[in-house]
Amino acid sequence: MLIIGLVSGAILTALYMGAQSGGSTRMGSGLKALYEKHRNRVAIGEPKTPSVPAQRPPPTAKFDFYTVLPEIERVMPDDFKDVEVAPKRGTKPAVYILQAASYASYVDADRLTAKLALSGFEPKVQKVEIEGKGVWYRVRLGPYTSKRKMKNDRQRLAKLGIRSLPLRLSGE
Repeated sequence: MLIIGLVSGAILTALYMGAQSGGSTRMGSGLKALYEKHRNRVAIGEPKTPSVPAQRPPPTAKFDFYTVLPEIERVMPDDFKDVEVAPKRGTKPAVYILQAASYASYVDADRLTAKLALSGFEPKVQKVEIEGKGVWYRVRLGPYTSKRKMKNDRQRLAKLGIRSLPLRLSGE
């Protein structure tokens, strides 16, 4: 590493000294000519680079939050049953998430995350952009593969004064 540093330092010094001296045979003399050419172009008002027609990025699909959400997440009723249903053949088992809260301010979401972490939970903050409403920060727990475990954590949250929202992520 030391040898590489010394060699690269010597090369850069030679280039700099050659550009400063103005001699046409010295290493780095072409750098001074390039710099002068660029400076003259800017002083005259010529564009620095040739103009290239602006290319638009390819159009991206815009998703409406309210139409996409039902396809991915479903709010579960308050009286959902603890009974686990075996998934149909060829489908993934259902995954559940508890949403403790949703805030427009990251500071508020972080404050709740800290409170939940001190209570023994492992919360995550998810940043989402809702069209027309801006950026929101969701505080979530999970994923759960068991309704019973999710329900137990939901009851623990209720004891802390947090009314959570149970969500079911669709299996494929």
